[in-house]
Amino acid sequence: MQWHIAIKMAICDTGKEKEAVMAESDIEDDLIMGNAPISRCLFGTPAKRRLVPKLKEDGWPIFDVAGKNAARRSGLWAEVAKRERAATAKVNRGS
Repeated sequence: MQWHIAIKMAICDTGKEKEAVMAESDIEDDLIMGNAPISRCLFGTPAKRRLVPKLKEDGWPIFDVAGKNAARRSGLWAEVAKRERAATAKVNRGS
């Protein structure tokens, strides 16, 4: 089975659309299936796998695939970066 994802991006300067294709190997390397592998990605250990459903409830980019929790590494790290920015902004505001 081959998977290809086409991502369309609007380029503001020219108004033209550009299409990028993510290769099958990129998707396979990015997709994580199961609580233990997601825990290993985020915390460095599968021991915290019971936290994964709570993260999902809290709005982290974790979704169901065939009855298992799944995530993309890139999505998890984007969420980490987003939360870091929010925490940093809060500290800088003095809240």
